[in-house]
Amino acid sequence: MARLIYITDPMCSWCYAFGPVVRVLDERHDVRVVTGGLRPFTRQAMAPEMAAAVVHHWHQVGERSGRPVRTDFFERHPAFVYDTARPSRAWHAARQIAPDRALAWLDRLQIAFYAEGLDPTAQSTWETVANECDIDPDELMAAVHAPESERAMLADFEYARGLGIQSFPTLLADCGERPRLVAMGFTPLDAVEQALEGVLARYAS
Repeated sequence: MARLIYITDPMCSWCYAFGPVVRVLDERHDVRVVTGGLRPFTRQAMAPEMAAAVVHHWHQVGERSGRPVRTDFFERHPAFVYDTARPSRAWHAARQIAPDRALAWLDRLQIAFYAEGLDPTAQSTWETVANECDIDPDELMAAVHAPESERAMLADFEYARGLGIQSFPTLLADCGERPRLVAMGFTPLDAVEQALEGVLARYAS
């Protein structure tokens, strides 16, 4: 069993595509999830031309990964603010109260966003996802508002920056002295396992 570090963001489209691979890896290996901060603390609504470019990108994500993607999200949410810090903090809250279901919560939130067109920054979405993952919504929201969830989120942002990671998803192997790159971007499971085998053969002590 390898020790892996998965650097992601709840609102990253390629991370959504990579989700099924990560779920399998989590069954086979020890996976530490790190929220890297794709677009944290954004305050302005996305401009229409940028939204159109994002939707075009999402269409490509769906075609390549085979995961369903709705392309009418910005029509449903025309004033949407693409702040990835909010769901990142909510994920840390979920991990604090239900660590064994945190990865499922993350994948389910991404499904709600990309496949169902729900607002991933909204409390109502977090609560819906919590219910589906057998996490108490009231307990989740209490953890979201607690300072520990913010501290954990900011620590993850700093950790990812310290590694120089600016692209998500990124998968690293913890090989002792420092993490080693296994995969960057959407990568099929067999290619990930092959790359991991090579990294471990070269660097694992």
